[in-house]
Amino acid sequence: MKNTVARPALRAASSALATRNEPPTLSLASLLPAAIGEAVPPLALDAASSLGVSVLAIAWVKFITALAASGQLQTNLSRKIIHTTSAPAFLLCWPLFSELPEARLLASVVPSLQIAKLWLASRGRLGEDGDAMVAAISRSESTDELAGGPLVYTLVLLVAGLLGWRTVWAAVAVCQMAVGDGLADIVGRRFGTVKWPFAPDKSPAGSAAFVLGAFASSVGMVAYFHFLGYTPIGGASPAPPPRGRRLSPALGARAQACKRRSSRCSLSRSSPPRYAPPHPIPAPATSPLCCCASLSLARPQVELVESLGDDNLTVPLVSAVLTILWLQLR
Repeated sequence: MKNTVARPALRAASSALATRNEPPTLSLASLLPAAIGEAVPPLALDAASSLGVSVLAIAWVKFITALAASGQLQTNLSRKIIHTTSAPAFLLCWPLFSELPEARLLASVVPSLQIAKLWLASRGRLGEDGDAMVAAISRSESTDELAGGPLVYTLVLLVAGLLGWRTVWAAVAVCQMAVGDGLADIVGRRFGTVKWPFAPDKSPAGSAAFVLGAFASSVGMVAYFHFLGYTPIGGASPAPPPRGRRLSPALGARAQACKRRSSRCSLSRSSPPRYAPPHPIPAPATSPLCCCASLSLARPQVELVESLGDDNLTVPLVSAVLTILWLQLR
């Protein structure tokens, strides 16, 4: 009789605990009313998310280019605002997509459209819109420049979406490239009166802005992914039951019986039991904060060496490689 009473209670408690431990979701299906989210196929919702994010990305770039064309924003500032905000915004929209394998393909439509637009603008085939984009994005207002750094920037987003979908290394690499490099240019132009002797175009103020911006954005994006259950850093052990709550009589009796049996077994051992913490405690050298801090400190050194190539390629590449190595060694 006791077993028949305890089993339903155990099943109810386990299901409640599983529901409580599930990470939150921001997918389009969860944001819509239940009747719509359950009736529409997930792939169709992913296509709608891709369309919506693409429209927002194009509208954001067009808004900044309009401000630059009207003279309300300087060309250097408008270029770096797009550089700093576009990539993190793209990562923030990844949770809108479902868990289907095709979701990353539909999400990659967003940078693919930007790649096509940049390529057409570099060839002078977009008319006035292309001229406004050239004036807002390029340094020298040359159409050929759009096929350089800005095109590499969007290609990095495409690779991150296809190969690093919701991963730690993609989040760190993109944030280091976008936020770190963007803030370094903005702060360096405004406050960088003192230059590095070995890099006349770079300044200590810009390098400091790179470190702080890259560190804060990387930690924030990794925490955002971890909160949604994409990056299980630090172990995936279940959370202990909350204090101050009492179990039902059936569950309490079974728990006390299990506790008595475990205590008898531990006393019968010849050697004392070893203590095992309920949650893994990550070593300071392998914590995500130390990883992001070390990467942020190393990235300005890569940026200062101009002979290595375009910052939009070298910074995310080195960040991705070092992050993957850190994940393998932790």
